[in-house]
Amino acid sequence: MRIELKPKAHDDLSDIWNYTCQQWGTAQAETYIRNIWQTIESLKSNYNASQHIDFVRTGYRKIQAGSHVIFFKPTTTSITIIRTLHQQMDIERHLVSAPE
Repeated sequence: MRIELKPKAHDDLSDIWNYTCQQWGTAQAETYIRNIWQTIESLKSNYNASQHIDFVRTGYRKIQAGSHVIFFKPTTTSITIIRTLHQQMDIERHLVSAPE
């Protein structure tokens, strides 16, 4: 199963790295991003460990990674990472009203 990142998901990871690097240094930024990527990679073998969030968008799921939540949509051949948002961010503003 392959992993695909939507452009906003790529931007999210870049922003997370930059913020973490500025606040806590390069080593912590690398560790945190590596942990997020490990969570993303784990979805290939067991995305059922995540939660359905059809109330947000049909077919969407989420999984926690540190202080962030990874939003994704699985298919039979791939997992599309939609966004990676901080757990305190407004999901409505970032997912529900955003175009797919």
